[in-house]
Amino acid sequence: MAKKIPTSIFGRATSLLGSATKIVGREIAGAVSDKFKDRPEFQKAQMRVKQAQDLVESLSHLKGAAMKVGQLLSLEMSDLLPPDVVEVLRTLHDNATFLPSHEIVKILRRELGPEKLKNIENLSPEPIASASIGQVHRARIDGKEVVLKVQYPGVAESIDTDIAMLKKLIHSILAVRGRAISFDAVFAELAEGLKIETDYVQEAAAIQKYQSVFTDYPQYIIPRTVEGYCTKKVLTLSYEDGEKLNSWIKRPWGEAVKDRFAGRVLDLLLHEFFTFGVVQTDPNYGNFLVRDDGDKLVLLDFGAVREYPQKFRDDLRALLACAIDCDREKLGGLAVELGFLDLRESDKTKTLFFTLMELIASMFKEENQPFSFASEVYLKNIRETSLEFANQVQFTSPAHQIIFLNRKLGGMYHLLKDANCKVDLSRYWKSL
Repeated sequence: MAKKIPTSIFGRATSLLGSATKIVGREIAGAVSDKFKDRPEFQKAQMRVKQAQDLVESLSHLKGAAMKVGQLLSLEMSDLLPPDVVEVLRTLHDNATFLPSHEIVKILRRELGPEKLKNIENLSPEPIASASIGQVHRARIDGKEVVLKVQYPGVAESIDTDIAMLKKLIHSILAVRGRAISFDAVFAELAEGLKIETDYVQEAAAIQKYQSVFTDYPQYIIPRTVEGYCTKKVLTLSYEDGEKLNSWIKRPWGEAVKDRFAGRVLDLLLHEFFTFGVVQTDPNYGNFLVRDDGDKLVLLDFGAVREYPQKFRDDLRALLACAIDCDREKLGGLAVELGFLDLRESDKTKTLFFTLMELIASMFKEENQPFSFASEVYLKNIRETSLEFANQVQFTSPAHQIIFLNRKLGGMYHLLKDANCKVDLSRYWKSL
C-alpha cells in the first residue's frame, strides 16, 4: 500500500523512541515477573510477540536504515531472541509499503531534470518491487525496456540517527536480560554497509565490476546501466526477463534440472567470495530470476556488494579447514584471533562453538555426500547447537566482519533447501 514515510530526523527518532519505550518497558516488566512462578507461559509468549509486533510496525513504516537493520538483526540475533519474536521480525521482509507514483515522479524530476524525465515513457504506476531503501518501476527510454530504482527520500540522511536509536534499543534489551555483549562493531559495520547501499553511483560501479569479472561466465546475466540516467538516488538499468525465483523453485523439477540449478548457485558463491572477493550479500529471492530451466541466473540487485581482501578469505578457509580436521586447538586460536570467540567465555561455551563449527564443516566431508540441504536431522542439530551456544555466550559479539556474508550464505543455503537439492560438496571443498 502507498504510505507516507517520515523523512525528518525528528519524525523518525520520535517513532523509534516510542517503539523502544514500549519494548524495553515490556522487557523489564517481563524480567521482574519471571521471578514469580504463577505467571502462565502463554502470557510470556504473548508479551514477546507484542514486543516484536511493535518493532515491526515502527520499522516497516520508517523504511530505510531502520527497516534494513531490523531485517538483518532478525537473522544475526535469531539465537539471542525467542523464536516467536524472530518470526515476527522476519515479516519485515514482506511488510514493505511504497511511495505513490506522483512522489516518484517528483524524485525523478529532481534527480534527472525535466528534459530527461520527458524521455521516460510508460512508467508503471505501481512498483514491480519494493524494499527498505527504494522501489523499482518499469518504463521505456528511447524505445528500450528499462527499470528505474528510486530511493526513498531521507533514507541516506537518516542512517546514523536510525542506527544510533536501534543500538540503544538492542543494548537496553540485552542489559535487561543480563548479557554483556557489545554490538558496537556490528552497528558500525551495518552503518558502513548501508551508506554504500544508499549510494546508487557506487551500485552502478559494482554492476560494472561484476560485468568485468564475470565476463567469461554467460550463465550469469547482469543488467546494464543506462548512461545519463543514474544518480546517487536513481539507478536506471536494462530490463531483464526471467521467472521469479520464488515461483521457479516450487515447480516439480527433475533431479537433472535441480542439480544444474544447485551448481549455478554454488559456483556463484565460490566465484564471488573465493575467486573474486566481491560478493552481492543480499540473498532476497526477489534479487534473482531464472532462465532456461535453471541453466542461467539473472542477478538483479548490487546495492549490497561487499569486497573481501585475500587475507580475510584465506583466514576463513583456514578456519573451515581446522573444523573439518577437528583440530580444536588451532580452531580456537584462529577464532579468537579473528574475533569470532572471546577468550573470557566458559569452557562449555567454547566447546559449543567448536561443535557448531564442526557441524558446519561436516557438510563437506566425504562420508556425508551427496549432502542434502533439506536434511531435517542436520538442520535440527545446527539449530539446537546454535541455540545452546547463544544461551551460554556472555561476551562474544556477533562477528561483525561477516555479518553481510552470513546473510548471503544463510539465504543461499535456504534457497537450496527450498529447492530440495542434494549435492556432492566434497568436490567444492577440494577446488578451494
